Amino acid sequence: MAFTSSMGWIIALSATRLLCGLVIVKLLSAVLGPADFGRVAQVMGVCTLVYSFAGGGVTNGVIRHARATDATERQKWLDAALVIGCFAALFLGLSLLVVWQLGIGGALLGSHDLALVLLGIAATQVAFGFSNTLLAYVSGTGDTKTFVLTNMVGTLAIACVVSAAALISSRIGAAWAVALAPTATALACMFFLKDTLRSCRGFLARFEWQRVSELFRVSFWLILAIVPLPLAQTLVRADLGKVVGWTDVGLWQAIARLSDAYMQLFGLLAVNLLLPRLTAMSNRHARAHEVRTVGGAMLALFVVGGLFLWLTKSVVIPVAYSAEFLPAATYVAPYLVADLAKVAAWILVYKMIADDHYWVQPLAETAQAIGFLGSYFALRASYGGSAPIYSHLASCLMMVAMLVVIARRVGR
Repeated sequence: MAFTSSMGWIIALSATRLLCGLVIVKLLSAVLGPADFGRVAQVMGVCTLVYSFAGGGVTNGVIRHARATDATERQKWLDAALVIGCFAALFLGLSLLVVWQLGIGGALLGSHDLALVLLGIAATQVAFGFSNTLLAYVSGTGDTKTFVLTNMVGTLAIACVVSAAALISSRIGAAWAVALAPTATALACMFFLKDTLRSCRGFLARFEWQRVSELFRVSFWLILAIVPLPLAQTLVRADLGKVVGWTDVGLWQAIARLSDAYMQLFGLLAVNLLLPRLTAMSNRHARAHEVRTVGGAMLALFVVGGLFLWLTKSVVIPVAYSAEFLPAATYVAPYLVADLAKVAAWILVYKMIADDHYWVQPLAETAQAIGFLGSYFALRASYGGSAPIYSHLASCLMMVAMLVVIARRVGR
């Protein structure tokens, strides 16, 4: 019963994010067109890269230790996580300031009039990092309902802000809205998690360095896992925009944003359902059964949804974007195959994380990033604007094949 309820809440959150994401990209694409949509998508990509560091990457560690039965013990781990978040926010803010001061923000974002957006992203780090940590804590305690409601409100607020900017402003206004809107989730945390926030008062005076060190060890592996691929994608978008054109970036990002929308469901299921359930089990056979049950449900759900998207792609793309984006329909099939491989990879990764093999996640993501970059530069001359699509497919297939081999070796 608890499993069904948790999965239902997570599916509801994923549906909300999917619908809001489709509304955002529909308005942005219709108002801006493929080329400027590609530039704003690059801002989204930089935000994804920077927000990967938000809170110091302690998500997995917080989820794991939030399962402690003693409330005082849980609070000590949360205090340690917030300390790491403070240092991470300071580091990220200063790093973005340096990038802006060096004058390379315009080249990175595809237009020099967007360079100041980097400072806006820097200003949101503390709020976003703290909310990210608190939501991971709530998820780890098993309070899926509160986790989902907080994220739902934040998602709806983000959709309203970005949609308004797309309708009344230029690409500059849309880019600023994309950069600043995620703070809405932090505001939602102040309402839904006020008791948890109240318990965190004075965390800087009572944290324990030993716990900070332990969480940092886990966060180090997570940061190594979540940074390489967004970084590789950011570099590829900038190169593709410069060498081939921003219209091709926009067409690629149209499919990539659809992928991001439906893959949120599977990411949430893996991190907030599969991982907490696996870490609560000490028996390896029980974990294997859980992987087969939840993992099988995830893969079956993806196949059904993917088949529907493939059959309706010629209708979905004009509705989700505009008729200008119809050439991207040919990218749907390779992207679906790649994402199916990625879902399978996530299942294997989180099974091994539950067995304390934290190094597997950064290894897998780094391998995918290297494979993506290498394949892109190998294919760019022959495939042009479609090179990122087939690079994504190649890198995901290589990653899941590597993980199957690793899983067999560590499972012996």
